[in-house]
Amino acid sequence: MKTVEKAYKSLWKLIDKEQIHLHTLDFTSVCERLHANEAQLNALLEEELGYNGAELLLSLRQRHFQS
Repeated sequence: MKTVEKAYKSLWKLIDKEQIHLHTLDFTSVCERLHANEAQLNALLEEELGYNGAELLLSLRQRHFQS
């Protein structure tokens, strides 16, 4: 399992390079793909951004289609 910091960095790569938020809103499957602890990554996202993983994916998806 990756450290939460490495998983956080990998998540942003998936969002930036692969636009994962356009393919799934299932944060659990994203964490499985990253080999990350979902609870820890959710906690870090909430601390850093004020969103949990599912909310982040949904927000990014909505912003994509609004522009």
